[in-house]
Parts: sequence; structure tokens; C-alpha cells
Amino acid sequence: MRLNKIIIIVLIISILFVLGCAPKQKGSVTGYIGGVNGLKASFADSEPPEKVLDANNEQFRITVVLRNEGERDIAPGGVKTTVTGINPVSFQIKDSTQKNENDITGSKREQDKLVPGGQDEISYSASYKDDEPTDVPFNIGVNVCYKYGTDAVANLCLRKQASARSSEKDVCQIYADKTISNSGAPVQITALSERPAGLNKVKVIFNIENKGKGIVYSKDAFASNPCIPEKEKDRENMINVRVSTNADAAIKCGKLEDRGEGAVRLVEGKTIVTCDLDTSRLAETTFENPLKITLDYMYKDDLNKQVIIQNAV
Repeated sequence: MRLNKIIIIVLIISILFVLGCAPKQKGSVTGYIGGVNGLKASFADSEPPEKVLDANNEQFRITVVLRNEGERDIAPGGVKTTVTGINPVSFQIKDSTQKNENDITGSKREQDKLVPGGQDEISYSASYKDDEPTDVPFNIGVNVCYKYGTDAVANLCLRKQASARSSEKDVCQIYADKTISNSGAPVQITALSERPAGLNKVKVIFNIENKGKGIVYSKDAFASNPCIPEKEKDRENMINVRVSTNADAAIKCGKLEDRGEGAVRLVEGKTIVTCDLDTSRLAETTFENPLKITLDYMYKDDLNKQVIIQNAV
């Protein structure tokens, strides 16, 4: 009996030793990084400072630091900033609207590593020229408009006769809520479902929601105007949607004028899009196939900081 226990202990130790020495496999990481952040804007330290002398006695800078925390790349000129809340003439700001000069790459997943997004800065030179009789507070603001987008994908379950009774041989279910994967961006596809809509048709329903703190505008907004929302009211809460699949299935979406691409309007930051896919050319048996959704838009955020203009005398 004692010998049997010794043998068992030796076997356990041997197994643990083999497992410990075996090469460890790295888990494969797929999909988007995700999150609801896009371009994060902030003032650089002491730019602007908390206090500035009047009567042209002190020159200072207003610098906006731009960090891309989402997954969409931003090209040069894709960000437009406009100084607000102050009179640019009094602060001797030559051009109150500027653009980024460099690429601001999005965050990336490379194998099992996360590569953070890029950074750029936009800076204004200023000096308060008027002579004030006493200290005066000003709220210096900067509107930040940037071209951005969201990529999302979900696996649909497809077959020619979409409404046929399901069986145990089916590799997937047509009538079901689907898992949706979003790239990191402030606007997200928050839910997606699929169901049969006829003999050779499936219906896809998905929700779009602005999860960030800023405002969405159509992708061509602010092209010729400064980043001032009053000038783009007709483009506010508009977003371009593109729905596609590599399956041989024509896509018609009601809100997109029965096409696979078009503009929709968000109401209270949300909307629901319904699309029909023609399955008449597909295989008889069920198979999974990715549905891709691309959202393109301009996104507006803003910054502000109180600066005290001090009487220099």
C-alpha cells in the first residue's frame, strides 16, 4: 500500500515537471481594441497661464495637445481648432482657426501588443494689448472639430431559404442577437440583431449611439467654416453609414433610401437602422459571414480655462 502511494506521488511530480518545462503558447488576440474615446484634447501645462499682464506687457501661448485614443487615423488637416470666448483682436491672435499639420495615428493592435495612438499640438501666440484699470477674468475657450469614424463587424447567419425551419445540423441561428465588435471611437454600434424576413430575406437591425461627450456632425461639416457650431446647424447630429458584406446578398436599408450607404440623423444621440439582405443567391445550408458597418463623421469637443488679465501698473 505504501509502495502504491509512493508511485502515485512520483507520477504527479513527473507530470507537473513536464507541464512546467513545456513551451507556453501565447494566446492569440483578435478584434478591435474598443472603447469610446476618440481624439482627446487638452491644454498644455501653463499654456495658457493662469495670469497674464495687460497692456502688451506679456506674451503667452495657447497650446492644444491632441492625443488619439481611438483607432481611426487622422490625416493632416483632419483637426480644426477655433479660439472662442475672447476677442482675437484684443489678444492679438492673428488666425483664430488652425489645423493639425501632422498625421495623428490611431491606437493599433499588433499581434499581442497594443500600440498607443499618436499626438500633435496646435499652438496660438497671444498678448493682451488693452490697458485695463483692474484685474479682469476671461474664459479662453477652444472648439476642437476632427474627422473620425467607427468600424464595426458582426457575424451573420445566412442561407438561401432564410425562413426555413432550423435544425440540429445548422452551424448558426438566423433568429438571434449578434455579438458586435467596435473600433475605439465615440460613436458605437451598441446592439445588432438578425431575423428571417421572408423566404429569401433576412432583416438586420442595429443601434447607433453617441457614447462620447461631444457632438456629431456630418463628415463634410466645417470644411469651409471655422469650428463654430452655429455655422453648421443643418449638419448637426448627422452621420454617414455604410453597410457591406462579401456574401452575394444585396443590401437595402430603409433610412439609407434603400441603399447600403447614406446619411442618418441621431435623435438624442441615438438612432436605429434596419436593413434587408437578399439571400436568394446563397447556399442552401447555413453559414456565418461577417457584416461590416462603417460610420464616418465629424466630432466636436471643446476646452476652456479662466485666465486673469492683471493690471501691469
